[in-house]
Amino acid sequence: MIKRILFALLLLSSLLNAELFKKTNFGLGVTLGGGSLSTIENGTQTYTILGISTDYFVIDNLVLL
Repeated sequence: MIKRILFALLLLSSLLNAELFKKTNFGLGVTLGGGSLSTIENGTQTYTILGISTDYFVIDNLVLL
């Protein structure tokens, strides 16, 4: 349910801002995730991943990550 809401908000924001994918625009993103891994030797291990990403549109509709 939350994924659908976030996807709808993303689509809506792109429709409201026609200049979103124009040359020289800059973007910044944050990702947070996690999971667990079970092995015979080490048992269950849990982990958290935090990521930061940036992008820059070198020409209209083409981003350099």
